[in-house]
Amino acid sequence: MNNQRINLALTVGLLNRRNPNNGIDLIKELMLNLKEAGAFVGSQLKEKMALNASHQMEKHALTFENCTLDVELVHNPQTNRQSIHGFQLR
Repeated sequence: MNNQRINLALTVGLLNRRNPNNGIDLIKELMLNLKEAGAFVGSQLKEKMALNASHQMEKHALTFENCTLDVELVHNPQTNRQSIHGFQLR
């Protein structure tokens, strides 16, 4: 598995598709296009904390056959908008 290729493909994919309504679905879609990641196995919400009255930080783990991707995103439940804060491949 080529971690550098996956990180680069995710970064470019996210930059090309600005303003996603659902960041998790977008990352999942991008990862499924990468042969190295394998098939999607599942996702899990690892942590959720309030940043302020209107925004929450969420940490998700997306599991694929060959790797797990940890994703941090900022979520506004009132507008249901998500912004990807960062990701790390393990």
